[in-house]
Amino acid sequence: MKPFLIAAFTLLVTSIVSAQELGLRLGDGAGLDFVYGSGAGRMQANIGWQVSNIFDPPIKHMLYGDVSWTVLYKPVGENFYWFMGLGGTVLYHEDLLLGAAGQLGIEHPFTQMPLVVGVDLRPTLWVYEFPGVRLRRIGIYARWNFSKNKPVFLPE
Repeated sequence: MKPFLIAAFTLLVTSIVSAQELGLRLGDGAGLDFVYGSGAGRMQANIGWQVSNIFDPPIKHMLYGDVSWTVLYKPVGENFYWFMGLGGTVLYHEDLLLGAAGQLGIEHPFTQMPLVVGVDLRPTLWVYEFPGVRLRRIGIYARWNFSKNKPVFLPE
């Protein structure tokens, strides 16, 4: 268990250092929110603590990790963007739960300061341990943008 914890901690520190946007996401849990962009696209990742009753029987406290690849990122008006992504989710309580997740959201990068705020929905198809679809995964987030006040997005 100790080597796993060391590897997880190293991965977390590396993720924080290399993120182009870093912030906090709140919803049915609280966690760190990271965004990484490249010429090929954008990846969003979260690590945190979740308090949830979406399972039957309810699981109150668990660690979670989400990763999604943004497949659409389009402007809606001035400085608002909607996006859609696909990825995976891992929850750990007493057992490991695995799922495939979608992501649909809207965000606003401020032009006068390096801040991005948004809201997203992450419906999840759980495939291991508690199979089924769970739709109630909505959250709000605020991230500090290290990309010179430009949103991290897919090129047109």
